[in-house]
Amino acid sequence: MQVSRKLAAAVPAVLLTALLLMSSWGLSRGNAQLASATSGEAAENVDAKKKAEKGAKKNATKDVGESTDEIDVTREAVNASRYYYTYDNTVEKKDGRGSSARSTKGAIATIDLQARANQKHSEPLGSGMPGNTLAELPQGERTFGGVKFRIGDGCIQLAGKLLPGRPAKIEGIPVGRTFQVLHVLHATCWGAAGAPGDDMFVEDGTLVGQYQVGYEDNLVETIPIVYGQDVRDWWNWDGSKPAGRAEVAWTGVNDLARQNEREIRLYRTAWKNPRPDKVVRQIDFVSTNDSAAAPFCVAMTAAGAGEPAKRAVSVSRGISAGLAGEEGSTDSVEPAANSLGTSRSRRRLPKKAPDKADEPASESFR
Repeated sequence: MQVSRKLAAAVPAVLLTALLLMSSWGLSRGNAQLASATSGEAAENVDAKKKAEKGAKKNATKDVGESTDEIDVTREAVNASRYYYTYDNTVEKKDGRGSSARSTKGAIATIDLQARANQKHSEPLGSGMPGNTLAELPQGERTFGGVKFRIGDGCIQLAGKLLPGRPAKIEGIPVGRTFQVLHVLHATCWGAAGAPGDDMFVEDGTLVGQYQVGYEDNLVETIPIVYGQDVRDWWNWDGSKPAGRAEVAWTGVNDLARQNEREIRLYRTAWKNPRPDKVVRQIDFVSTNDSAAAPFCVAMTAAGAGEPAKRAVSVSRGISAGLAGEEGSTDSVEPAANSLGTSRSRRRLPKKAPDKADEPASESFR
């Protein structure tokens, strides 16, 4: 009887222990399943992350490739049909696909303007206002716009409507050699200030002058100077408006420009010689003298230049005489398009014996 009572009392304890063990086992199993599920989800997340990173990397590579292609296309567009003049004296033409179509090497020869110069850099230019000079332009052999020029102490200043006291033409700048490309460092007095209709304003596309290239066989090539294409005002009144065939090769200041918080500038224009095997005897510098723009030339350089001719003839009145029909033939050729965008015309120089030296330009330094 006592044993039965003891068994009856022990049964609930045993059942309770069993229940507790079963509950603990179930809890442990549930935690293990939960942990396994969590681990699986983490693994799936890691895989998904790796796939996402791989896809992003692939897309990034694709984007870089597309970007590079766009850059190359842009470079081809910039390089198309342009000439580059490098420090090793290479003249290289690029075709529309960006590949080299022509590459020629030759010497660089600076052309001396000082025998014909009529304007000191240290003296007021244009209007003559005090401090309005090119005194801060570096002199000697200098590289502007990637081209070596020899800068003297003066330049050639031509006339315009606002500068009637200057000559409309300076003749006989001596060259005496062959060359492939002519680089000119130049600008105009006036042209950018004001608005259309103002006295000092010049419309883009206005012909303001020309360079007349005279060969020893008496033919002449004409290089037009067009405002907005080959030159602009040396005072930057136009917010650095670009010029179609030229680039700003030098910028600086002078006392008057400082007072007006402006820059002054010079442009470099390149002209490809259509007759590179013919000796150029001289170059004449001419103003149309019918607009406010008064052109001036600071320096010239011949690229791809040959050796100086053994007997170079410089004729002070040659080109103008030929154009005026004073003597000799004046055969003319219709203007043709030059490969650098400029036009040209041909005329014959008069035949003149080199019996005396040229007279210096009549316009002296002020």
